[in-house]
Amino acid sequence: SCATCDGASANDCLSCADGSFLSNGECVSECGAGTFENAESVTCDACNVSCEECDGAGSSNCTSCAQSMFLETGSCVNSCGSSFFSDSSTTCAPCDTSCATCDG
Repeated sequence: SCATCDGASANDCLSCADGSFLSNGECVSECGAGTFENAESVTCDACNVSCEECDGAGSSNCTSCAQSMFLETGSCVNSCGSSFFSDSSTTCAPCDTSCATCDG
């Protein structure tokens, strides 16, 4: 469902019809793993290298991280910060506001 193309195949798209996003020359309804829907350019753009999944550009829009990293307020970190604790094998949660540090 190309709007414009430079060839006859489905992966020769240059732009897509409404409701689709351009991903590696193809028009798709949903962007795949490791990419996000860029509404401005109507393309599927790659997540930041620190993110496994994301909902926008940059290192602060991660929704999941590579193995052995933790998701802390949208960023992937090697270990949780001092005012956070690991509430799972992949996520850092904030400590109670009455605590400077915590472990759960």
